[in-house]
Amino acid sequence: MQFMGCPRNSDLRGEKMKLIIQIPCYNEADTLEIALNDLPKHIEGIDAVEYLVINDGSTDNTVAVAKDWGVHYIVSFKRNKGLAKGFMAGVNECLRQGADIIVNTDADDQHGKRRFYKLFINLEISVFTIKTIRKDAMVKLFCV
Repeated sequence: MQFMGCPRNSDLRGEKMKLIIQIPCYNEADTLEIALNDLPKHIEGIDAVEYLVINDGSTDNTVAVAKDWGVHYIVSFKRNKGLAKGFMAGVNECLRQGADIIVNTDADDQHGKRRFYKLFINLEISVFTIKTIRKDAMVKLFCV
């Protein structure tokens, strides 16, 4: 997969560009690995692709699946707080971890690989424009 239209942060700020894909989960142990396996591991033009799982109070093995797979970051709630709170906690953690681009996708893989790749093709020009106009990379959030 290529992300050719987007200038790299190294061109704009002297830093690398990092994408974090966040996945909110509530009892998704059966499907999380399938979804993770469908996500890109490398995207040309992006220096780092990392993964964050939001465990929204799961009572199954969701966290163990994420750890075994090698997810970079896990945000866990002791009890279910709902998608909106999980989403925002994930965004906040992604920003703390230095994400330049944040993509939210589902643990049940309902969007699948094709839709994820389409997102990047369609946003290529938008991200190029954002990064060119805003040298501080203020706009960081895109959702699948």
